[in-house]
Amino acid sequence: MAQYKNGIETKKKILQTSRELFYRYGYRQTTIAMIAEKADIPVGLVNYYYKKEALVGSIYHEFILAINEMVDDQLAAQLENHLQKHILFNHIFYIKIFEDPANKSLYELLLTKDLVLKETHQFVRESMMAVISEFDLHIQKEVFQKLMIAEYGARKYLLKDCFETLDPVKSKDFINFLATITVRLAGIDTNIIEKNLIKADRLLKLLDTSDICFLIKKDC
Repeated sequence: MAQYKNGIETKKKILQTSRELFYRYGYRQTTIAMIAEKADIPVGLVNYYYKKEALVGSIYHEFILAINEMVDDQLAAQLENHLQKHILFNHIFYIKIFEDPANKSLYELLLTKDLVLKETHQFVRESMMAVISEFDLHIQKEVFQKLMIAEYGARKYLLKDCFETLDPVKSKDFINFLATITVRLAGIDTNIIEKNLIKADRLLKLLDTSDICFLIKKDC
């Protein structure tokens, strides 16, 4: 049990150190040796737990889970459905990613090299299935998988065109569109989508997102 606990703590330390170094030096300039030295962990042990690219996927996965947990903790009583939560999630996600060049750079790398972990893809699929299920849409598993692939591809393509200039706070309509690609393709009524977008916008103003960081920020 002690060995298991020590392993968890070691992995946490490696991830936290990686965040700090990726933020300060960037992914390409950061080496496993640098991470090991700063974390005071043997290089071999760092390599045992993580390859360098897997660190990016793991940091991203924890970021996704942190946003999800924060929305649940702060707005569980006000949320009417999973669609509103999904819309809120997207706004917080893109605001945090694009508010800092270091965050944006690592996210671009993650998309370009497709470093998203399988468990992250699974979490996103389950979250979207929860949205679809609430509207009594009986979609076959194969069709749902195609919808998710279509959304993932559409997001990458649309973001590519505006990656350098996107301001999520000023581009609310664009983020709303990204957040509702799958539900629109699934056939949810446009009026229902618009009503939930309005409610989500009101709820967004109630959230305190100051503790959410992709990498490291001075005010976090």
